[in-house]
Amino acid sequence: MKEAARTLLEGIVDYAGLFPPAELELAPALENYLAYRRGSASWMLGRFVCPVGRLDALGRALQGETSAQPVRVSAIPRPLGSMEDLGTQFHSDLIQMHGLYERTMGRAVVECVELRLPAMAGSSLESARAAVDAIALQVVETGTHAEGTGRPLLELYVELALGSALGDAIGFVVEALAGRPGMGFKLRCGGLTPDSVPDSSVVVHALTACRDHGVPFKATAGLHHPIRHRDSSMEVLMHGFLNVFGGGLLAHEAHLDSVLLHEMIEGQDAADFEIDDAGFHWRGHTVSPSRIRTMRRWVTSFGSCSFDEPVEDLRALGWI
Repeated sequence: MKEAARTLLEGIVDYAGLFPPAELELAPALENYLAYRRGSASWMLGRFVCPVGRLDALGRALQGETSAQPVRVSAIPRPLGSMEDLGTQFHSDLIQMHGLYERTMGRAVVECVELRLPAMAGSSLESARAAVDAIALQVVETGTHAEGTGRPLLELYVELALGSALGDAIGFVVEALAGRPGMGFKLRCGGLTPDSVPDSSVVVHALTACRDHGVPFKATAGLHHPIRHRDSSMEVLMHGFLNVFGGGLLAHEAHLDSVLLHEMIEGQDAADFEIDDAGFHWRGHTVSPSRIRTMRRWVTSFGSCSFDEPVEDLRALGWI
């Protein structure tokens, strides 16, 4: 396998089998995750995405697990209905995350939090800053950390609900996140209905805003396949994870302008996306393996309810 491919794809898929469209029960979803962790593509596997309300059930399901490595969890708090919920509901959810490592005797650890902000948080830069300040305060007050490591909570991503003013809201929230170590922006790239797929311009805006403000980017939903393609059941073009993550790399490395980045996000020709010993390539633009490794701190991972589909498609393309 090419070094560049492994560097680009290592730990890139956070397994979200509990969520639609797969929406598995906890037992089979966890069984899948543990099997993937033992499989030949385990190096591509990231965290197990789990709602906060199911963390204790996860702990019970792991009672017979004998692996020396804990299940690395990305926890999903309850969606926030208002800014006030940051001081109450989110606080309560952080408390529930805290202590999972001890409660499961080291079998599971919350490493990451993915929080959907209330709509008001994206209404202005002032509101976005107030929300980010409140989140940071709650993390400090609850002492939430990556348990068993002694380190502070490493990653906390915030996302916005899709809406007509999403572009402005992304700008406000990403600017508010600037200079906040461990905090990043998460973009929802699809769902169960055509209107859940954001326009390519929204993806471009998120990638360039994160680049310009030095904010880590992650994605979720709708990225089962590497290259942009038409979904026959929804009759809509779906984003590809190589388009999005390759775009993120080149946004940083080549400082692609919005026009070129938009072309890349919309590209449907797999031949435009190449990987070899020299690195990742798209239409004459290259990112070397060493630079890919550096850029992955800014373009991190995506949640997917399928792990098999991304792996199978990459094998079909000859990438792995």
